[in-house]
Amino acid sequence: MNPEQFGRFLYLQRKAKGLTQNELAEKIHVTPSAISKWERGLCLPEMTKLSDLAKALDLSLVELIDCKKKTEPYTAQQIDRTIDTAITISSSQRTKNLLFALAGFRFVCLILYARIIGYNYNLRPLRIYYGYSEIHDKEEIEEAYRLVQTDFVSMQRNGCRLLELDYAGDEISQRDLQEYNSYHDGEPYTDCITVKTKFLSPLKGGGAWSRHTLYGWSWIVIKDSSGVWRVLTRGYG
Repeated sequence: MNPEQFGRFLYLQRKAKGLTQNELAEKIHVTPSAISKWERGLCLPEMTKLSDLAKALDLSLVELIDCKKKTEPYTAQQIDRTIDTAITISSSQRTKNLLFALAGFRFVCLILYARIIGYNYNLRPLRIYYGYSEIHDKEEIEEAYRLVQTDFVSMQRNGCRLLELDYAGDEISQRDLQEYNSYHDGEPYTDCITVKTKFLSPLKGGGAWSRHTLYGWSWIVIKDSSGVWRVLTRGYG
């Protein structure tokens, strides 16, 4: 699948649905910058995100991977070709049997991994890392962490458990500041702290969550022109 062709198709389908990059990102739990990279042809989504994208855009997975809408039913040969493409996207080293068994295999591995390294709902305390920064002091980073934890409360009510907070670093934070200012029409944001997190999804899953799965998301915490820090967006990417 050609990344540029896929990006153009994704852009047209998003526009046809009347969605902004932010709205589509919210639907599939990624950051707007991930949508932007896909639409610009810089990279392709993971297989799990292809499925979420197809659902959000009211497309079949075959249509999304083929980068064209079909008016006639797909033949068995076309579906087989699309499955082969999906396997290649997911990983060049995976086989069809592994792809079909992936859901159950991943669940077993994550449970074993959780027990080995202590990722347990009852035993694992929140870990906080501050890293090193030349532009943000500890108080600013702590404020960003406080805002992330406050924003996480709604997810916690649904059964998610926050495990780690980590400052993404000056370079990533400044890059995100420039990127989100490019989307913003009002007064430019004056600062940004990108916070990387690890959290566990609900034990029984539900909604868009895979059950008891370790996720790595980024929270974008910005300072507006009035000097107030707030969470701008969050998601995978």
